[in-house]
Amino acid sequence: MPLLNHDLTLWEIAFRWNGLNPDNLKYRFYLPLEVKDSFRLMTEAILEARLESSLSIDKWNPNLDPDQNLGPEFYIRYHLDDIHKCIANQHFNQKFLKFIWVDRYAFRLWCKTLNIALPEFWFPQGWNIDPKNIDLLDDEYEEGNDDPKGKKLRSNQRTTIACQEIAKHLWRNHPEMTIASMVKHNAIQTLGGAASFGDATVRLWLSSVAPDHVKNKRGRPRKDGK
Repeated sequence: MPLLNHDLTLWEIAFRWNGLNPDNLKYRFYLPLEVKDSFRLMTEAILEARLESSLSIDKWNPNLDPDQNLGPEFYIRYHLDDIHKCIANQHFNQKFLKFIWVDRYAFRLWCKTLNIALPEFWFPQGWNIDPKNIDLLDDEYEEGNDDPKGKKLRSNQRTTIACQEIAKHLWRNHPEMTIASMVKHNAIQTLGGAASFGDATVRLWLSSVAPDHVKNKRGRPRKDGK
């Protein structure tokens, strides 16, 4: 049955792309060649910033306030060893491949860039999908078009914009709120629609509109002065 999830892990995508069950226990001990090739293709694209994933391409800053810091595991540089070994066909770290998520629309854009046919398990033909997600399959939508002339924004775009506008309003009235608190705010989760997305994704959305004093806030100094 086709999936309409907003995002999937690299592990799920590679197996389903090749018509295989990602939950089959036998794959804990060996990986089919075609699945390895899919992993290599996607991790190289992520490393070169051609395929957007849940990993940030920025450099992790350990000095940020813990409320604003995603942790080093959410940054590409933390996983360079696993990525390079995967690309070189040397080792495929299952924990790493199950940790990385790719947005459905980002995957679609990457496939179109390479002229790769969209996999039917995630992009079914003629599937009666939820109306709020139908724009994800709209081949007439072009990225970067500032004037879509009536075409719907894709679902995660609408959610991103809604959450950012709500956050800007809340920060005007509650300037002391941290990004982490804003992510969990009821208005963001319910009115903005963030409940359907992971906290790390929503945090990235809100970080781009957070006031400078919130983004640049540092953690408390250590007692030893270091």
